[in-house]
Amino acid sequence: MTKINKMTKMLVSLLLVSLAVLAPVSALSLSASAGSGSTGNPLIGTGGFSVILDNAQVTNDNGQVELTFTTDNSATNIAGDLFDFDMEIQLSGDGINGVNTKTIPFLSNGNSLDSTWSISFTLDEILAEGTHNFNVGFEILIPSSGISMGDVSELIELVVGPAIPTNMEPNLITADLDEDNLNPGDVVELTVDLENGLTDYEDVNVEARIIDSNNERVGDKVEVDIGHLETDADETITMSMALPSDLDTGIYTVEIVATGDVESGSVMYMNTQLDAETLNFDVERHDHSLTIDSVEHNSNTEAGDTYSVAVTVTNNGLNFEENVVITVSMAGATTTSAVFDIDENDEIVQYFNLNVPSDAQNTEVLTVLVNGEDTSARYTANVNVGASATVSSAGLSATVDSVSKNIGSEGEAYMITLENNDDSTRTVTISVGGVQGWASTTITPTTLTLAPGSSGVASVYVTPSSSAEGTNAFTVYVSEGNQVISSVGLTANVEDAANTMTWILAGIALVLVAFAYNQRVRPATKGRRRAKKVYY
Repeated sequence: MTKINKMTKMLVSLLLVSLAVLAPVSALSLSASAGSGSTGNPLIGTGGFSVILDNAQVTNDNGQVELTFTTDNSATNIAGDLFDFDMEIQLSGDGINGVNTKTIPFLSNGNSLDSTWSISFTLDEILAEGTHNFNVGFEILIPSSGISMGDVSELIELVVGPAIPTNMEPNLITADLDEDNLNPGDVVELTVDLENGLTDYEDVNVEARIIDSNNERVGDKVEVDIGHLETDADETITMSMALPSDLDTGIYTVEIVATGDVESGSVMYMNTQLDAETLNFDVERHDHSLTIDSVEHNSNTEAGDTYSVAVTVTNNGLNFEENVVITVSMAGATTTSAVFDIDENDEIVQYFNLNVPSDAQNTEVLTVLVNGEDTSARYTANVNVGASATVSSAGLSATVDSVSKNIGSEGEAYMITLENNDDSTRTVTISVGGVQGWASTTITPTTLTLAPGSSGVASVYVTPSSSAEGTNAFTVYVSEGNQVISSVGLTANVEDAANTMTWILAGIALVLVAFAYNQRVRPATKGRRRAKKVYY
């Protein structure tokens, strides 16, 4: 890898004045050209073309030279229209046999007026460490004839630094897994020790990810920012990664990579790899295993409020699980599900409402326990208590057009308005819980991206099942990533479809009776016939 220890920048201006004539930098526009035989170019009416070389560097382990430049094209022909031409970029110098060229077309449709370009030239030879000279040229050509309308070149110097070793600090990482035989849905617990040597590192970051036998990532990667790592310093961190509940059995690998910035001589290496480590573990299904796939809840609430929690549990074991109970608790308030059974590979969702005690404050711990006869699972999360509704939603507010609606057999839409009160763009996902067994829902759209200060509307269309009736409660959740940041409790009053149809049929019957009676008592009309109209 190479680094530039000097930024090279030049400004050149190729004005389309006359053939092979370089105009001064300050002359950025032209008047109408003179006729044939004068010093003007008969192809050009007005305007000009300029190019600025912003940066040049040797990249990809000394294998390429990359040029970054900006163009500005306002040249028109005598009729005042844009016209086609090519810009040829030429590079020669150390590591290049002869001259390498690249061509960029500038078309009359205006697709290349003001643009920034990055062009890479492959070197014929790997450059040694040190300073190297290159000549960069730009030339304007008429495509059909190859006639040059102007060219410019500049000599630049690029510095190639020493090659970076694969690992700057071998033996920096020592890692260990708490368990190396896991079940789908389990959590991989990882301990990483960093034992530094004689070099200071800045902006140190440790990243861990799980990959399968096809080298594809499984689940989310995790990162820990260490910052400054001093000479002879030791750091210990723990990292957790959840396995998907439907993960196939087999051997998986945890990859741990530490990166950081380090200065070597006159060169600063940025975000370079310091060390790497891998650990393997087995995934196999246990005889008895219940996993908590997800717990949907708001990370903020207020004392005295009703707090909604949705828990999804999966039986990942090889056996039928009986007498399973879910317990949800926070700030001394506890609620428990009814006892239920769950078959192998099945998933169940349970919904809970906690009454947050009035004396709850600051940070409380939400705890979810799933207990079976032969297995259990646990989930904990911190919940902020006492913030206002808007602040508690981390800069995002959610309102609904009506918290309770009467729903017929064809369904009804609830309109959710989300407003981003934060100073950064937010992408949120809308989901619904609590409708299983009595209704289906359609969410449009499921994801909203909100710029600062903007708002968006999502429709939650609820369609009751044929057997649904009475008052039914459900919850709309607003999530950002894997975190629920807001929830709205709603109610649907489902009208009895059978009773509704009975009244409709009764009404139709009454109309038919009235019509028959009217026809019977109305006197006959004589001497009048309705005209028959025929259309051809």
